[in-house]
Parts: sequence; structure tokens; C-alpha cells
Amino acid sequence: MITTIQKGLLRIEAVLSSKRRSQPVFNVNRVANPRGMKRALFVYLTLPFHLRPGHPMFFQHQNRKQAVLIARLLGEFGYLVDVVDITDRSFRPAGVYDLILSHRVDCAGLETAINDKTVKIYLASGTNHLWRNRNIRQRLDALAARRGRALDPVVWDIEDMPWVRNADAVVCFGNEHVVQSWREVCPGPVYGFNNYGMVTNASFSRDYAEARHHFLFFGSGQQVGKGLDLLLEVFPRHPELHLYICSRYEREKDFCECYRHELFETPNIHPCGWIDIKGARFRQLVTRCAWVVHPTCSDASPGSVINAISAGLVPIVTREAGIDLEDFGILFADDRLETIEQTICKAAQLPAREVEILSQRTHEAAKRDFSEEAFLRRWREILTDIHQNIPH
Repeated sequence: MITTIQKGLLRIEAVLSSKRRSQPVFNVNRVANPRGMKRALFVYLTLPFHLRPGHPMFFQHQNRKQAVLIARLLGEFGYLVDVVDITDRSFRPAGVYDLILSHRVDCAGLETAINDKTVKIYLASGTNHLWRNRNIRQRLDALAARRGRALDPVVWDIEDMPWVRNADAVVCFGNEHVVQSWREVCPGPVYGFNNYGMVTNASFSRDYAEARHHFLFFGSGQQVGKGLDLLLEVFPRHPELHLYICSRYEREKDFCECYRHELFETPNIHPCGWIDIKGARFRQLVTRCAWVVHPTCSDASPGSVINAISAGLVPIVTREAGIDLEDFGILFADDRLETIEQTICKAAQLPAREVEILSQRTHEAAKRDFSEEAFLRRWREILTDIHQNIPH
């Protein structure tokens, strides 16, 4: 449990770190004698490379540790790695790189780092931007039709993606559904990989006869894109079922105003705000609930859901979550309100023993397919395939 003093120190450190985060970090793998080595440029996050190992800020989002792991893996493949933050538009490379792995959809300012032999890879954290924007528009239009109120999207993804369209490969979070979205815009191979949980696959005891009536919505921003509006339409009609909302809904004022009654005045809906997965509140919620419900239209192996899966919560998700459920979760057939309602009610009516078995299978899947070890294994497979099959 983080104390108040520790939280204050973390805030101060976060401010200091944010001032450094735009600064490139060179030779992150600390190569003592780089002569003759290949050079890789990683355009993603620099903040993690300014933090000490095990720093609490690594537990605020998976991508921080993942940035370090990916850079380390590139080093295993013989690259000296430089890292530039995705927000840094002032960086101008001093020379050509043998490989560029970038989370930016354009290469503005990096032109001098590229020649005919440079391997160009796009790192995608969601579905194809064209797909995502289309799906968000449909969700917003449907909400406006239901509520008679138009909400503003939090952000649109950039649809002009020259880096992606000219990439030698795309590496993306998510399963074949997400991979297929990127095949529409990338001429090269597309590789998918699973996110992983930060809950260290802890086992939580539950009273499944009671827990099967309790559902966790665990996300961050983009409430409409993640389907919270749909859940707020369904749960008030079923007072015997409980929904616990852990997200940053308070930052979306128009959403909160639109669903004020459902969010704040409905007894079986519990707005919890943003919570620390290492804290007592998270443990309390994942012990009380049996399910994590996420009717998203725009995610790809979302870290929040994977954390809940690692805690043994059975996922109920749309295919846009980009998670292969196999025998341990429930897939919404579509995102119509009646489908969501029927699926949730059916899940809550399952026998307690059946829900417990699903939770056990979920926990095993988390250890097998959604762990840091599985992440490293898959990335080694991807980098091996790229080096064997893409000319460089």
C-alpha cells in the first residue's frame, strides 16, 4: 500500500520525469564497444528509461515495462538501441538506422535515418485507425439516438498513416481480428501479440454464488468507445446485479452529465474512479466480483482487462477487445443492447460451480498466454521471423 507521503514523492518525481521524457535516450542497452553493431531506433516512450528498476510508476501502465523489455530484446538481436519519445517532434537523427520500430504513424523528421536497407516497423496499440474511428462514430451516433444528446469524442486517431502504409511490417497488440485490421493498410506481414497482466497471476478466493452477480468495468478513458454507456443502459434494469466502474469517467464531463442518474444515483451501480491495482481496493473488488465486462469497439488486448483476467475475473468482451477467449470467457455476439443484456443476465444465472471453473480456467490462461514470459516469447518469435524474412 502506497502511503500519502510516497504518493506525494511520486507526483514530484512524475513532474521531473515529464520534463525529461522528451529527451532521447541513446544506447539504452549500455553497449561498451558499439563498433560494428547494427543500430535500432525505437520511437515510443522515453520515461521508463529514466526510472529505476521496480519503480512504482512501472505499475501504472504495462507499456512502461514493455518499452524496456522490447529495447532489451532488440539488444539480444545485436542492435544498439536509441529511444525517442513519440511526442518528440524536434529529434533529428545523426545517421542512418538499420531498423526503426515506431509507434508514430508518420516519419516526419526521421527521413535522414532511413535508407533502402532500413527495416521499418510500426508498433500498433489498437486496431487500424480507420476501423477505430468508424466504430466510435457508430457508437456516438447510437448514443445520440438513444439519449437525444450528442457527445464529443475524447480524441480521434490520425487516419493519414504514411509510416504504416510504407512499413515492412506491423507488430500489434491483439489477436487475429486486430491483425486483420492492419493488413488492410500495411503491405508487409502483420504480427499480433498478447498484452500481459501486472497482478502476478495472484489467486483470489471468492464466494461464487454471490460473486456471479457482481461485474467489474475496468478501463481508463474513452467511455463510449469502451462501452460503458451500454452497461449504464442495462444494469439499472437489473437491480439484483451490481456494476463496479473503475475508469477515468470523471474526466469526461459531458459523459458524466449524460449518465448522471445512472452513474451516481443508481443503487446497484458503484462508481469507483481510477484505482491502483496494487492497492487494497483492487483486491476487494476482484474478490467481490466474478466478471470483468468490456463491450469495447476499439481496443486491442486492453491492459486493464488483462490485469483483471490475471486476478481470475472471467472476461465478457466483444471481439474488438482482441482477446482469444478459448474455453475461459464469454464473447458478446454483437454490441446491440439486447445482446449485451441477455449475455450479462445469462452469465449471472450460471451455477456457482460453473463460474468457479471458468475463473480457474481464466487464471490458468493468464499464466500461460497473458504473462510477461509469454510476451517475451512471442516478441522473440516475431523478431526472429522479421530477420529471417525481411531483407535488410
